[in-house]
Amino acid sequence: MGGKSRGQDELCVVCGDKASGYHYNALTCEGCKGFFRRSVTKKAVYRCKSGGSCEMDMYMRRKCQDCRLRKCRAVGMLAECEDVCLRAQTWKHEPAAETVISEPHETCGSRLMGTETAAPEKTETREYQSNPSLH
Repeated sequence: MGGKSRGQDELCVVCGDKASGYHYNALTCEGCKGFFRRSVTKKAVYRCKSGGSCEMDMYMRRKCQDCRLRKCRAVGMLAECEDVCLRAQTWKHEPAAETVISEPHETCGSRLMGTETAAPEKTETREYQSNPSLH
């Protein structure tokens, strides 16, 4: 059986490149994930030279940022969604520190389903382990 393993053939819904996972509420590649994050962070305003009619693919994603950002939003990418799991994995492997993440009660999925609840800001608490040999 020479079939592909699950997930190997999933494509980015923005540009058609190989998807790396769900980012900002959409199945995207690393390039589109980073582009969307940077665009939102900078509050970027792009202008299409073709009046907003570019067909988005792996070639055009580098040529027209306006149409790429429009496609990101059209497929449901949300600036409010964060990759909490990825951050937790990164913090989890830091030596000599234990990280506790308090997440809001609301998730991107609940927002899309209309079950939004009032949620406090996400906070991060780090508890540093003391070294008994230093006392």
